[in-house]
Amino acid sequence: MWKNFVLLMSIAGLLLGCKEVIPPPKQHLRIASVSEPASVDPQRVWDDSDYKILHALFEGLIVPDPETMEPLPGVAETWTISPDHRIYEFFLRDNAKWSDGSSVVADDFVYSASRALTSKFACSSVEMFFPLRNARAFFNRQIRNFSKVGISAVTHRTLRIELEQSDPNFLTVLMHPCWSPLNKNVVDSFARYNKGVTSGDIFRANVISNGPFGISERIMGTCMLLEKNPIYWDADNVILSSVLFLFGWDQTSNMKKLAEKEVDIVEIQRDGEFALGDRIAKSEFGISPAFEMVALTFNMSNSAFADRNIRMAMSLAIDRERILEEIEKNQALAAYNFFPCGDGDRPNGPLLKKDQQLAKKLFDDAGYGPSNKFPTIRMLCNASESDLYLPVASRIADDWKAVLGIDTQIEYKEFSSFLESRKKFHFDIVKSSYSGMYFDPALILLSLHSKNARNHGNWENAKYDAIIENIIGSENMPLREGLIKSAELLLAEEIPIVPLFFESNSYLARKRVRGWFPNIMNLHPLKFVYFAY
Repeated sequence: MWKNFVLLMSIAGLLLGCKEVIPPPKQHLRIASVSEPASVDPQRVWDDSDYKILHALFEGLIVPDPETMEPLPGVAETWTISPDHRIYEFFLRDNAKWSDGSSVVADDFVYSASRALTSKFACSSVEMFFPLRNARAFFNRQIRNFSKVGISAVTHRTLRIELEQSDPNFLTVLMHPCWSPLNKNVVDSFARYNKGVTSGDIFRANVISNGPFGISERIMGTCMLLEKNPIYWDADNVILSSVLFLFGWDQTSNMKKLAEKEVDIVEIQRDGEFALGDRIAKSEFGISPAFEMVALTFNMSNSAFADRNIRMAMSLAIDRERILEEIEKNQALAAYNFFPCGDGDRPNGPLLKKDQQLAKKLFDDAGYGPSNKFPTIRMLCNASESDLYLPVASRIADDWKAVLGIDTQIEYKEFSSFLESRKKFHFDIVKSSYSGMYFDPALILLSLHSKNARNHGNWENAKYDAIIENIIGSENMPLREGLIKSAELLLAEEIPIVPLFFESNSYLARKRVRGWFPNIMNLHPLKFVYFAY
């Protein structure tokens, strides 16, 4: 068969540094991937770089638009939403099939949710199901009967979901691959699973999926070949015939393969070594902010940070652009707001800036200077990230010293010690990351509520808490967006954290690749990708 012959010959050529022996078909996409997924079980994958494989193999109720990330119909052909955004009903299409020819039905989604919420299973994304009524209680074994959880099959083709509270953004939640249906008969047929074998082993052995592609061949540690699923309901609109994922190369090798036209897309991994150089002329560079913000969090228990002007001065003194240019090699994006957004989605303009003269004035006005030196700051960082963040932390310390005269002691601790020091507030400033598993700015803003476990700086503000509490469960989208805007403006006034930069999703692709867009969640549904000739 063509797939076996071309796979083996092309892989042999690529690994040996040779040209491909046989040219691939015109709609055969080759991707040099950042990492190999540990599993293709949609409920056992952590890394968003693996989502494109899962979205190719499995299709949920909703699929993301490849450019705007707006929800599009997937297995659900249509749906209705109650006025209070608590009850969602999905009507499944008649021609949605599993790759073994059986029909995808509403019970497949109910089974998937029940599996994820079984505490002994340890679903990597279990919190994505917590919006369901009684889901958290079932997971914590406070409720034993799964029928009390807010998901049920009304008919084979009708799925009803009831939420704990209103959520006008719930369709975005459903785009996560963990919400994919699962074929219970296939999973249950592997009795070994009940004896402790991981789901990854099960899915490696027998992947029955319902997406636009299926696994044709896999060589662990080397590659995975996907072929178009001929019985996928929308197969007529899937242009790619096959997709080859290649794993295990370093970034330099990936770039060379792209330049030699041996791969079509290279996912860029931020490692401090990458520079674009003249490769822009040979391929198309795409970058967007990822939904992850790196920031410095003040320990508000420290009286030295009680004056908001001190916190503001320390933010104004940092030259983010220089850090990104010289250290990050422009692989991240400077953060002048408190959450990342896609193009055109920014509710407020830039709220922060670099102004070292104003920083010095605020510091002087607060009474600090040569005759009254500010206390030495202890900056706590995770040692496992030292290669990436030590140069960044050092440059920030240099800015504070040059502009404000502050001495900074950078403390790197192993992860367990780092967590313990952060929990006990044994720091003055701690390097933090704020992110979410789906795009909703409220997820980052919620982290700074005074009662939130991720509020690592112990910041309290009654006005801010009230805004966040009104966002939670709000059924009015315009009102919700206005509250998000107000919350961010308040953060810009109070500066309990100092945003540094947004992590990025970036790639290089041959110019004839279409349908692969930079976006904030790093989602690239392959059913929309094709080559233009």
